[in-house]
Amino acid sequence: MIKNIYFIGDIMRGDNINYHKQDGIVKLLYNIFKTQIENACDCNVEILKVNNDIISRKKILELCGKKDLDYNFWVELYSGKYTELVVDYFKECFHDSLIIFQEAGSLRNIVDAANIPYIDIFISSIRFLEDLHFAFRTNISGIREKLKYYRLPEEVIYYNAAKIRTLYNRSYEDDEYIKNSLLILGQTEIDLSLIKDGKIASLYDFKDTLMSLANRYNHIYYKPHPYCNPNSKNERYIRSLSGIELISDNFYKMISSENIEAVAALSSGCLKEAPYFGKKVHTLLHPYINYYKGEGDISKDDFIICKSEYFSPTFWADILSPLVKTKKCEYFNFESQKDCLRNIIGTNWGYQFQNIELNKLNKEINILDRLLYRKTMAFKEFRRLLSLFVPDKRLRRRIRGDE
Repeated sequence: MIKNIYFIGDIMRGDNINYHKQDGIVKLLYNIFKTQIENACDCNVEILKVNNDIISRKKILELCGKKDLDYNFWVELYSGKYTELVVDYFKECFHDSLIIFQEAGSLRNIVDAANIPYIDIFISSIRFLEDLHFAFRTNISGIREKLKYYRLPEEVIYYNAAKIRTLYNRSYEDDEYIKNSLLILGQTEIDLSLIKDGKIASLYDFKDTLMSLANRYNHIYYKPHPYCNPNSKNERYIRSLSGIELISDNFYKMISSENIEAVAALSSGCLKEAPYFGKKVHTLLHPYINYYKGEGDISKDDFIICKSEYFSPTFWADILSPLVKTKKCEYFNFESQKDCLRNIIGTNWGYQFQNIELNKLNKEINILDRLLYRKTMAFKEFRRLLSLFVPDKRLRRRIRGDE
């Protein structure tokens, strides 16, 4: 019987110094959904930060024969290198609980092995919609069937892509990119999506593939990840290649261009976005995320991009009903849907096209300001000139605007 619902992040990610960031990420998810879940059921709802009273990072390390937390151990856990003792420990800690993960990461294989019910939530890779959307996956088949009802339709994503292409291509200016170009996207050095076969991959591992792709296109653009280290081995390599142009243009602007033929990356979420803009995709490493698109069977590995109904307690009452006794509650959603989650999180991941009109307006305002300034200055000069013909000192000052 489920008594507790725990929000938890990938508490084993990081090292002994840089692990606290996981607290902030899961805290955001907890704060968004805690009240809705409490209104939907009678379970105890808590957040488990890195240091908590339910499950111990130190204990997990000990049960795996490790002393220190580091990224190598994190990769091992994600790759399935854990002991049965760890699985038993998770069963003991969460025997009466549902876990809501903010990207389960290195813990997901363990909770699967322990048969602990969970919902894994992360921000969808499709980030060009009018708002960001959460994507959900779960190891509970009944919840998966419920989530299907809230799936964001594919056509909605295509409509939004068409709108962005239109906004970026409405001028009569020539396309600034070279025809038949390939856009290569960089990624951070450490990320879940880069783990394969027990190690973290980099573009350097795909030198031959990149050279082969270079021969298929007229021009190659490389857009580094904004958080990459330009002095890393991977970045030094890709930036040293001849015939590759380093570029910092907006991603959505580039894939809205007819001259950008294809997009390549190791496993970037941008590879999920590019097809909606009609681009070929070259996945160098693996398709890290799979989204259920409404056809065929759905597995526990598939994410469902959901509409914003997750802000309502009725959503949680519905999807949790296969697992816990839920309550009748009123539907709720925020009146303003545009940029709601984007503003809560405080980042836009390159979603800047909505500022095109604003930038244009700002330019017009600046022009108007300059005109008004000139006219104001001319009027002041006229008043000063007029004051010269007024004998009264006090009146002269008033005409000049000194009083």
